[in-house]
Amino acid sequence: MKKWTVDADDVRDIGEELFRETPWISDFLAPDNTSRLLLVGTKGFGKTLLLLAKRLRFERARSSFHLLPENDLVDKPAGQVRIFSRPDIDKIIQDEMYWENVWLMSIVLAIHKASGTRVDHLQPPLGGLAEDGNLVTIMDFFPAIIDLSRRDYFRAQRDFHNVLVPSYRRIHTPIAAFVDNVDEYFDAHLTSQERTRGHVGATEKRFWYAAQTGLAKAIRSLHGINHHIKIFASIRKEAFQQLLDVDPRAQQFEGSAIKIQYDSHDLLNIFTRNLGLEPDTNLIEREPESAFDRFFGSQNRMLWHAHVGEPEPVWDFILRHTLFRPRDLMSMGYALSQIPPENRDALAIKHAVHETSKSIALSYVNEISPHMSDGVDFRRLFALIPTNILTRKELDEISLLYNWEWYQHEIETDDPNFIHIFGALFKTGLLGYLTYLPTRQVEVQRFVLPGEKTFAPDRSLPASEFYIIHPVLDAWLSELSPDYARHLDTLNIAGYNRTWRDKTALRGTLSADIVDYTRIMLNADLFRVFVNELRKVAHKYCQSLEYFEVIQGDSLVLVDRNPFNLISAIKKIAYDLWTGPYKVKLRVGCDYGIMVPMTLDGGANGPPMGLAYRTAARLESLSQPDTIIMTEEFLTELRNINSAFEYRELHDLLPTSLPSQDGLFNIKKNNATDPDMWKRLYYVPMA
Repeated sequence: MKKWTVDADDVRDIGEELFRETPWISDFLAPDNTSRLLLVGTKGFGKTLLLLAKRLRFERARSSFHLLPENDLVDKPAGQVRIFSRPDIDKIIQDEMYWENVWLMSIVLAIHKASGTRVDHLQPPLGGLAEDGNLVTIMDFFPAIIDLSRRDYFRAQRDFHNVLVPSYRRIHTPIAAFVDNVDEYFDAHLTSQERTRGHVGATEKRFWYAAQTGLAKAIRSLHGINHHIKIFASIRKEAFQQLLDVDPRAQQFEGSAIKIQYDSHDLLNIFTRNLGLEPDTNLIEREPESAFDRFFGSQNRMLWHAHVGEPEPVWDFILRHTLFRPRDLMSMGYALSQIPPENRDALAIKHAVHETSKSIALSYVNEISPHMSDGVDFRRLFALIPTNILTRKELDEISLLYNWEWYQHEIETDDPNFIHIFGALFKTGLLGYLTYLPTRQVEVQRFVLPGEKTFAPDRSLPASEFYIIHPVLDAWLSELSPDYARHLDTLNIAGYNRTWRDKTALRGTLSADIVDYTRIMLNADLFRVFVNELRKVAHKYCQSLEYFEVIQGDSLVLVDRNPFNLISAIKKIAYDLWTGPYKVKLRVGCDYGIMVPMTLDGGANGPPMGLAYRTAARLESLSQPDTIIMTEEFLTELRNINSAFEYRELHDLLPTSLPSQDGLFNIKKNNATDPDMWKRLYYVPMA
């Protein structure tokens, strides 16, 4: 198997160096384990690869078995299943056992032929099919039996029960068959319930499910008849879940199935194994022990998150832009491996991951759309989403707008026809929520995995203070709405199981003042344009902040939950002001604490107010040009986001008259009526 193999159809041999065996995979692949017959997973989880591996293990360890197919590793259908007439569809729907019966006849005929067992007294049509030299495997017989007329189908049923089943019980030849890709064979039926353009006849969505559940039922039934014969098959999780929901034998089916699942450690192992096969010519460094450092370069071990200002391990960045499917990681790895080593810097890595995540998202939405309720159109929804973190109120407002656009009139949320679009998005895993972990005493982000809740009601949106758009959608939504990219959350990085930073009343506050503003005021030419220019520069770098304001032409107030964004914005503003025609410097004070937004007349939001603002303003007045003074509270929050942030102890930068003791400074104004304000202070230079 080649590195970064996306499609298992291209695999003819599985090298142990790339194959990750979890305990459940080892159990399934064990040659003596013949009780787990069904491989269940959504698209992209490696069903075909595991079925191939099972076949190869059988070849090596169970040489006494006759394996089907003989000339390939797994038995796959060719093309698409036939399109039925509407009357035929109606008749098949009325026959609840139709698909199970078709599979039973297909399997039993193929096993008889493989074992060399000749069946006497077999009448047409089964007699003719059994004698046809072109029909050998299960997937050879399957379409032939589907093509039978209703009359021949019932005649075949009679012969199956009276002649084939008794003969099947007596077969002692060990035979193992491997069936794959039944879901793709019926894709034409999944895409529409209406007449399919370009085909004679009609399609029926229920056939996609019923054909797979019928295969599972047939395999389970035959397993109890003859233990010499083993039929292994892959089943899509969506179909298997529907089987469990309606069949009273759900527990028996669970016992016959392996549900494919990987945790983050498994996925890391898979990705690392593929990295390890990259040739030396495609590595940035050759000495490090870590495959990540060799491939990405030690300088790219951590990637800078532009909106939050937090360094993030490159693996975490890659993984959270996938749906936790091995196929997604193979796509990511292939895209990254196409970047020449000399060009594989942080920007190129981010670009490749974002572009690949967009492809993953597009493909996934196409896969899941046929399983959604009527009226669910994610592409229409995505154009309405303004940011990646949303409150329940914002979800409700967007849902109302979505329904208005869909129906072209207002519709109440309790109307049976109301489209619960975010409930649909949640159950596909593309909308996350917050859950509290008592063991860690923190809130974390959670997303359901593909296929986990496909058939949950659309109303099943969990209660949460905030909801998170899956980062796999970021690149796509940024194209649909430029505002989305500008309004990404500045405090929390979205991702499965990431700790949530609480959006409370605590805010970082920064107060800045222009040094030597009198010089600007005395220069008529500069003064006329400076205030407008200051507002432009502030708007340029502060758009993503919660609040910013230019006060009296020479002061700035910036407020945000993320203190790192305040430092980043003020440094950029200071650089533009110094390198421009004004040659002015700033002095800055910062604090972190409770800030309560004011509501102005008319309901508009006013500047946040609180002790943190007064403290920041006081520090700004004590600061030196080109210097940022901050409280310990501000620095602590800053280093919670970026532990590598460099700062300096405050010594001789404050006035000598300022009272101090044990490293604390009393920054209250020289007013006996003001309470003491003892603060531990730090500073960073502007440049």
